[in-house]
Amino acid sequence: MSKDATAGLILAGVALVFFLIGRAIRGGAVWLIAGYRPDRVRDPADRELLARNVGGVCLFLAATVGAAAAALLSGVRAVSLAPWLSGAVVLALAAAAALEARRNLR
Repeated sequence: MSKDATAGLILAGVALVFFLIGRAIRGGAVWLIAGYRPDRVRDPADRELLARNVGGVCLFLAATVGAAAAALLSGVRAVSLAPWLSGAVVLALAAAAALEARRNLR
């Protein structure tokens, strides 16, 4: 098995985890959100908005990492930077999700 195929399979697994967590959070499992404190959420509509935002970010991450995995598994050699680019996107969107969650919990 080549290095690209191995990296593609690992990224596909990461994408699957992001997808499952994103669907669960978007479905209302707000306890999966790091730092979520139910006593600080005053309105149930805020809880739903937070779940929709954070779950949507996780689903976007799943799509981005999944696209990188598909590129690596298809054997496209021009995408050798895909793991690094998807890692940068993951970090940027995780930071954005953390800031959004913090803003919604004030």
